[in-house]
Amino acid sequence: MVEEWVFDSGWGIIIFGKIFSLIWVFKFYNLKRGHKYSLRGFILNNFSAANRETLLILLFFLGLTTLLGFRPNESYVFDVFKLLIAYFSGLLFYLIDVVFIVLLDNDTPSHEEGKGIGNLIFSLMFVFTSKISFLLITINSSSKNPNMVIPFFNMIILLFLTNFYKQKKVNLTNPFLFLVFFICPMMSMLGWDPIWGATYSPFEGGILFNSTTYFAVCIFILYYLYLKDLNFFRNILKREK
Repeated sequence: MVEEWVFDSGWGIIIFGKIFSLIWVFKFYNLKRGHKYSLRGFILNNFSAANRETLLILLFFLGLTTLLGFRPNESYVFDVFKLLIAYFSGLLFYLIDVVFIVLLDNDTPSHEEGKGIGNLIFSLMFVFTSKISFLLITINSSSKNPNMVIPFFNMIILLFLTNFYKQKKVNLTNPFLFLVFFICPMMSMLGWDPIWGATYSPFEGGILFNSTTYFAVCIFILYYLYLKDLNFFRNILKREK
């Protein structure tokens, strides 16, 4: 009985824990800096116009999802409320961690090369802590071993889109759009939910939602972002010469 309640309320438990942690981390952030910023003000201050690369990547993923297709989930349980919970929980699940990492980034200045490594390290930390949370929630369910490959690459892409790895102002609009229009719909509608799986999803994903395929697609996107910035810096060096 208790196990069923924990599984059914899994997202609420995880999101409550994340919000509670973020609030206390922000309190220590204010104490260390000697300021009294509001968390709401801090988040809104890091929203600005989305860049072109984010829109291109978003269209690429949506187009690929449509092209590779998805099929009806014949065994799903119809529950609109659970679909909404999965969508908004996914939004908060990723976004809270992105904001948390931005806080750490503001408090720990580093070189651009270090930020690239930090991107990977923070993503691994995200996966490690999330894996523990999911295992505690799903220990007595059919989702005993949630696949963390997709959340790992989702977080890497979200951090790249924040401009986290660059020496420039962080932009939360980019990852927010990617979450709202791609990751969260995939979680609620196509069974990406790491807790409930495809139990409440009316569709199941096609080839793109295989971990191997998603890994290859994300590597391609990250390579594109890396090369674009590499060419940008090379052009700056040429101008200086």
